[in-house]
Amino acid sequence: MSDKISRQLVQAQTLARAGAYGEARQILQRVVSKARGNINAWLLLGQINGALSLHQEAERAFVQASRINPRMAETHADIGIALMRQGKQEQAVSAFRMALDIAPRFVPALANIIALLHSLDRQLEALPYLEKWLVAEPWNSSAHFNAAVLHQVLNQLQLARVHYEKVLELGAAGFSVISTYLNLGVVCHGLRDFDSAITYYNKALEIQCDSAVIHYNMGNALKEQGRHNEAIASFERAIELDPNFNDAHSNILFCMNYRNDYDAQQIFERHMEWGARYAAVGTQHNNTREPMRTLRVGYVSADFREHPVGFFMESVLRNHDAHNCEIYCYFNATQDDAVTARLRSYVQYWRQISTLDDDAVAAMVSADGIDILVDLSGHTSGNRLQVFARKPAPVQVTWLGYCNTTGLASIDYLLADANVIPPETAQSFSEQVYRLPGSYICYLAPDYAPAVVVPPCIANGYVTFGCFNNLSKVTRAMIGIWCEILHLLPDAHFVLKAKQLADPEVQQRYRDYFAGHGIAHERVILDGNYIDHAGLLGYYGKLDIALDTYPYSGVTTTCEALWMGVPVVALAGEKFFSRNSAALLAHVGLGNLVADTQQQYIEKAVALACDHARMEELRRTQRGIFMASPLGNAPAFTRNLEAAYREMWKRWCAPVP
Repeated sequence: MSDKISRQLVQAQTLARAGAYGEARQILQRVVSKARGNINAWLLLGQINGALSLHQEAERAFVQASRINPRMAETHADIGIALMRQGKQEQAVSAFRMALDIAPRFVPALANIIALLHSLDRQLEALPYLEKWLVAEPWNSSAHFNAAVLHQVLNQLQLARVHYEKVLELGAAGFSVISTYLNLGVVCHGLRDFDSAITYYNKALEIQCDSAVIHYNMGNALKEQGRHNEAIASFERAIELDPNFNDAHSNILFCMNYRNDYDAQQIFERHMEWGARYAAVGTQHNNTREPMRTLRVGYVSADFREHPVGFFMESVLRNHDAHNCEIYCYFNATQDDAVTARLRSYVQYWRQISTLDDDAVAAMVSADGIDILVDLSGHTSGNRLQVFARKPAPVQVTWLGYCNTTGLASIDYLLADANVIPPETAQSFSEQVYRLPGSYICYLAPDYAPAVVVPPCIANGYVTFGCFNNLSKVTRAMIGIWCEILHLLPDAHFVLKAKQLADPEVQQRYRDYFAGHGIAHERVILDGNYIDHAGLLGYYGKLDIALDTYPYSGVTTTCEALWMGVPVVALAGEKFFSRNSAALLAHVGLGNLVADTQQQYIEKAVALACDHARMEELRRTQRGIFMASPLGNAPAFTRNLEAAYREMWKRWCAPVP
């Protein structure tokens, strides 16, 4: 290399260090035009082109350098970065792999290919490279952070927790400590370790107290523990910091349903305040106003999976008449399961919407020509109510997933029945209540549901009560009522089964609640162990009598208990969400197990516990009665549902006077 070329390279390096990239680039272009075999000039030119965002030029320079020396891992990694910045992702992956073929533990290439594969949702492909990075640099907190993120996305939560905790042990570097605490909270929440989740959120708030997201996540963990007042306070704080935090608004409304100290009017007014924020845009609908044509019906949910909504929807999707309704499902989640696969097989049009914003989903619904759009979430997790606020379909309905009003003027109807929302109800709704004949839901038991077994009291010599409802529904007042029953029946036992009880500290808290009412710990089983759905249905065989919750009653758990031959004692309230179990029991001829007062609830539970013959009879007959009832007749239920859609559609088609 001549002295002149050497001086020019030094000059270009000096200019580049000073940020004078344009001048440095001009010098290097002259150098490579005369000394095309100078690899250092090509490498520096590639770096400077990259700094100037001339990524295609950077790629060309690095490619030229790789031709001079094909065995330099660094050069292939630089090519990968230039390709990645041009959006040529697959070519970039190949370039990084070439670098790693030369130097398998070359950390810059490892870090980049992991990040790239992660961005392409190919986390499983990234894992082997991650393992190499951890072997090469076990002390590198960035490597452990990346490992935690990948395992979290893959729902390998225990592994994710280990790596996040290793990040804290090593000391965060190059990224936020808050992110580590926040992600650890999310992971612990997923592991049902809610107390640890709350601890990590508190640590994050010590560093950044004005984060709406952290306060929101804190509220979710508190909600899972049934600490609704504290949860509402956290959601309120999130809204103070971010007034447009829609999910926080929805979660406040959700939690209010679980509190007995809010009356129906207070809850309604808060829903209406939320709805007023999202007035419907004046959308024009071009749907053909033909009253008797095949209707395009769209169902929107994040719960087309192993979830109560998924279970209830299976009976409907299996029985829709294609001559009456053309069905579209809009799925707002990324993780699916066997239930998702079955539901997808029943419909012709399945849309994945979890990555789309509200405007895009509304545009999709409009382009699909949907006549009736049905919300299956209300204010529960994963809802897309702001899509409904845009009124993309001429007729919009809310049903099944949320036992209250949405508060949206753009939703026309709320599907219910005369048992859950009697015509004389004092409860208010923003939607018009449309009452289906019989029941507003239909339960299709899975094929794997086990056979009914005899009441365990026959062998045990004592009665076992139980509740499998979500722990959020189990209030301190409800536990007090259950304990009164246990005091009246000194030999009786009680089983409380809920996923949240997998957290030892939560379990101890609930054990203390029972102990505080004088109930010995050996009489109470608190079970948070995971079992699959078939196992859960079989677990009902351990119960003689199921005791429902108040003010928010069971729905799925009540259906499951009845299907498994277990009678349910319920306390009916005035609100929609307080009447589900009462309605379900009425449909199967067990209205006499529905109480109107707490004292009646106690008396009915005790009386049934003393009547072993009746419990044995119910085990023999209850499943057959269920199948013959409106709850168990899926074809008839779906015809009623389609008739409701037809009437709603006719109303829309009718000329406006």
